Amino acid sequence: MIPWARSFCPFRACGAKLANSELPLKISLINNRFWQIEGSLPPNMTGGTAIIVIKKDDGQIQYIRHTK
Repeated sequence: MIPWARSFCPFRACGAKLANSELPLKISLINNRFWQIEGSLPPNMTGGTAIIVIKKDDGQIQYIRHTK
């Protein structure tokens, strides 16, 4: 488990209702330096998802965006 993930959910920055609607989350490690966390949509649903990039070594948020 990611050490800071137990107490921190960056998707809450987008709102709890929105965060719950984008489960399950897709988590990727980029260049062994950044965690990228993306929401997902149910099949046959159109719309955007939240994307958050977090620095691996200190948990600093690098990027937050919601696509359309």
